[in-house]
Amino acid sequence: MTASRFAPWALPLCVVIAVASTVLLALGPDPPLPADVFAGLGGASFLVLSLSFATVGAMVAARVPDNRIGWIFCTIGFACGVSVLAWAYADYGLNAGSQPTPGAAMAAAFPSSPLAPLLGFALLVFPDGRLPSRRWRPVAALLACAMALLLVSDVVRPGVLDDPFRKVTNPFGIAGMRGTAIVVSDLGWLLVPLGLALAAASLIVRLRHAHGLVRQQLQLVLGVGALVALVVAVDMSSWFVFPDGSLQIRMAVIGAGFSAFPAATGVAILRYRLYDIDVVVNRTVVYTVLVASLATLYLGGVYVAQAALRSVSGQSSTLAVTASTLLVAGAFQPLRKRIQTTVDRRFYRSRYDADRTLEALASRLRRQIDLESTRGEVLAAVNETLRPAHATLWLRIPDPVTNPERPPGTTEVS
Repeated sequence: MTASRFAPWALPLCVVIAVASTVLLALGPDPPLPADVFAGLGGASFLVLSLSFATVGAMVAARVPDNRIGWIFCTIGFACGVSVLAWAYADYGLNAGSQPTPGAAMAAAFPSSPLAPLLGFALLVFPDGRLPSRRWRPVAALLACAMALLLVSDVVRPGVLDDPFRKVTNPFGIAGMRGTAIVVSDLGWLLVPLGLALAAASLIVRLRHAHGLVRQQLQLVLGVGALVALVVAVDMSSWFVFPDGSLQIRMAVIGAGFSAFPAATGVAILRYRLYDIDVVVNRTVVYTVLVASLATLYLGGVYVAQAALRSVSGQSSTLAVTASTLLVAGAFQPLRKRIQTTVDRRFYRSRYDADRTLEALASRLRRQIDLESTRGEVLAAVNETLRPAHATLWLRIPDPVTNPERPPGTTEVS
């Protein structure tokens, strides 16, 4: 089924699924179980995520029916909504009442939505719905393999299900396959970040060769994608720092973060207000890399200093944290300038070259005293940075009344 045929049905189905899921979540256990990832805000955010993908997918399929991203987004929205619905029904049927409802055990064993691999497919074919070239087919195969491994491992793993459904066993599980299923699942999750990284790399490759509108589309999606990746990474890292934090709030942050991606993609593909975003995208990329670098520097500094102090005194100290904090504070500005220069040189080459040309001109003008040479230098810099069809240098010569040493007039040089 093509996107143009599936899209009209995807959005109404997702709306019906969202309404049914909301009712089941409201009827679920009160208070929610600690391990219930889709209770409260978590479930609401993923229902918003489902509707976001389905809405943008339907819009793209209607406006650009040949673009495969419409079909992919509709599929993501539908799969995400069905996953929340199955979880909500299982939670209601197994944990809200004294007796399980029919089909609740099967709903609890329903495989989770392969959201990450499908997102990788969307990145890989953005913005025109096609692979950059045939050389990227192995990346698409890798993402398909990761998705298949995750789905199969969820279905065939026998034994007791994970929290909050430990009171039932997997009705689809195959006896003796638990160890194999765990290995298959781990392999699938190892392939997912690799596939996402390669899919993001395809966008960077496209960006380096893109011009005009396509470049604006890629910049928008890369900027929003970098911001979403940063938010999700910080949110997931909080599990290690605050293991007792609210699971529902963390899932809500993930769902809300990913909802920005279909919105940005829809804006880019439908070509609405794509220009004048260079500064936003540039700063997003720079500060995303800067935050990640400073965090790595800080954590690495704390670890190394703590290890050194333990080897000397046999105990840790707050000195390591203080030293790492001072190191990060001192490295902030130099590191920011270095990252800004690298980003400009790699992805904003024309701007980088123009800045270097103007800096060189300013340096020469500080040493230049010959007016004729100065005129030539200025016009050469203008032609190199702005590339106008015609350039004229107009010099205003002071009036002889105020400056009798110079004659009146102007000088034009083309």
